Amino acid sequence: MGGGTAMEHLQEALAHLRSRRAEDALERLLEAWRARRAPEIAELVSALSARVAKTRPRLTTKSLHEGLTQWLERARLDDPADLGPLLEAYEAAAKKQVHTRYLVPRLDEIVRRGNDPRVVLPLVRTLDVLSSVSHSTQVAYRVFQGLLVADDARAIAHLSERLASFRQLKVDENAYGSTVRTYVLERGTVALEKLRKRHPEGAPDAPEGSKVTLEAIASEIEALPKDLVPRSLDTSKKGVEELLAEVFEHPDDDDLRLVLADALQLRQDPRGELIALQIARHRTQPQPPPSAREVALLRRHRKDWLGPLVTAVRPAEAVFARGFLETCQVRFKNAQHARADGDHREWATVRSVSFVNHARVTPAMRASLRSVIGLGHAGLLALCAAPPPHLSQLQVELLDGDPIEGGRPVDPSLVALAATPLPELRSLRLKLPSHIVEEGVDGLPQRRARTAADYQWLPSAPFAGTLRHLELCVEPEASATFVDLALRLPALERLMMFSGSSFGVAMERLADGVAVTLRAPTGNVGPWLERFFAVLAALAAEPSVVELRLEAPRPTALPPELAARVVSTLAERPELRVFGPDAQLLRPAGAVSS
Repeated sequence: MGGGTAMEHLQEALAHLRSRRAEDALERLLEAWRARRAPEIAELVSALSARVAKTRPRLTTKSLHEGLTQWLERARLDDPADLGPLLEAYEAAAKKQVHTRYLVPRLDEIVRRGNDPRVVLPLVRTLDVLSSVSHSTQVAYRVFQGLLVADDARAIAHLSERLASFRQLKVDENAYGSTVRTYVLERGTVALEKLRKRHPEGAPDAPEGSKVTLEAIASEIEALPKDLVPRSLDTSKKGVEELLAEVFEHPDDDDLRLVLADALQLRQDPRGELIALQIARHRTQPQPPPSAREVALLRRHRKDWLGPLVTAVRPAEAVFARGFLETCQVRFKNAQHARADGDHREWATVRSVSFVNHARVTPAMRASLRSVIGLGHAGLLALCAAPPPHLSQLQVELLDGDPIEGGRPVDPSLVALAATPLPELRSLRLKLPSHIVEEGVDGLPQRRARTAADYQWLPSAPFAGTLRHLELCVEPEASATFVDLALRLPALERLMMFSGSSFGVAMERLADGVAVTLRAPTGNVGPWLERFFAVLAALAAEPSVVELRLEAPRPTALPPELAARVVSTLAERPELRVFGPDAQLLRPAGAVSS
């Protein structure tokens, strides 16, 4: 918020009230008070807050620990409409004279949000219970800190009255109460003097010409219906169902989810709390881990919240974000099951899906999907027929062959992929057989390694300009042929070539050249280093720096002939950087070690 004059904020608040948008009006009144800290505005904030507070779920728990946890999680949502119930629950705990450890964390949150006229009276009233509360000086310190942060001139009179009461307090000079009394008088006097220096003329007057607007706002607050609900929500079963349908229709709209959260919380539905908690965490950078309350809600209700998807998604593997299913593994029992259960509207919020069998991206899944893993021929064909608009990661497994003619695929699913617009695709993994069986010159079938020539369709695919990460199944002897392919994909940052779990070559673009990483299955990197020399030869036309990185589980020394070859290569190409399996830079001078 921020910006604008107090009068402008008051006029906006009045407009919101006339439209029965009480929470929006409260936010504008708070901005008006921060621009002009007049008592008249503060009183309107308190009056409207009391009305709005009745629409918020009450904070009720059985234990002190649960009460503190729930209070803190609610406070960290930073919803101005929540501050009323939060202060009410805080004062109830203070009046019970609970242990300081249940008050101090609450006070820290109140101080953090303290630029608000509503905190003044609850903070001052806290001083009334200090004399008999253990470690009360910790509480008193935060009370005075909060009053200074609030910077409300009305606190001067209230604090003066409380300090006068403390001066008249009769306590045993040897008792703990005497220490509290002395501390409150000393610290309180310092805080009082600071407030007086900030406001030598007392509280400011209301903005000039605002009398009519202030009176109109007061009248509108008085006229608010007794059954006021947040943002004019319909909390009936039908109203909530309509909101839920809107969320599935617009799964990226977090504001819509928050409206649903308000409605659900008013119905005492715990999913409303989950939505609010997760969206608050989602909007925090860096994103913190899930809170204990969030974990408890999901443990108790995850299966129910999966709804009709529970037959295809295992609850233990289901990840919820912003209150709804976002990541999951899908196990359709058969094609019939995929057709029957693949079109539920609940799929609309899923962003990442990994198929175990009978893979099928249905129309219901398209809106939010960013990542799809485990597609076969039929699944890839279905995806290409109606591609998800925001797909950024795709992993395909076509293990029953792929005929190639003239560098282009013949299989219908890959033909479809080669022509499908995927404007946000960043990562592609194609797991195809690393060998192709073709008809030889003698008419008999012959087996050959798949090379980059078989992927010449990739640079001309509609998504070639956005592809940053590419993984291909490649035999070791063919790895050098893919250098040119990688350089022809303009946005490609990393090419990973793999063959089972025993071989891996990765090429990455650096700021000043190219890095090649060889992943060896054993400590003997010699045979794998031969692959590097082939890749290096293919990169000979590249004038920029090249790095070689060797990775192995248990490094062994390079054979003498290979070590000599590395030294020779380094001498011929001074721009070349070579790192051994132990991540040490190999130099032409001195001994070459692993």
